Parts: sequence; C-alpha cells; structure tokens
Amino acid sequence: HITRIQIEKLSIRLKAQNITLKLSENLIQWLAEKGYDPIYGARPLKRVIQTDIQNLIAEKILKGDFDKKNTLYLDLQHDKPTIIE
Repeated sequence: HITRIQIEKLSIRLKAQNITLKLSENLIQWLAEKGYDPIYGARPLKRVIQTDIQNLIAEKILKGDFDKKNTLYLDLQHDKPTIIE
C-alpha cells in the first residue's frame, strides 16, 4: 500500500509535465520488497523509487528519447525496472 502511495506522488509530479506513469504489478511488488527493511520498515522505499525509477525516467527525458506528451510504461525485466517502448 505504501509503495502505491509513493508511486502516486511521483505520478502527480510527472503529470505536471504532461507525463503519465504506469507501472506493472510485478514492478510494484518488486519495489515493495526491495524498499522494505526489517529494522526500518518502508523508510528505504523512497530511496529505491528515486534510484530505480526516477533516475531511469530522468535519463530517458534528458537523452531526448522521450516525448513529454507520452505515457511511460514500466515493468520488471531481468530483475531490473525497464521502460517498455
């Protein structure tokens, strides 16, 4: 549940730039597992989303590979978040 809330916050920021974000259920589950720590709970989740999702999106935009009026579909491939073309 916390993962979905954090992704929704990112989606809202991207909508301000006319970008729609869609993540597969597999990726959401992967983020939840990777962002959970037995000691810190879900606190590391923000960092996981930043390093594995936000950085991936930023690279795509900065390279000019992405038209800002598109929808970004992300999925998990080979245990790594990937933008699906």
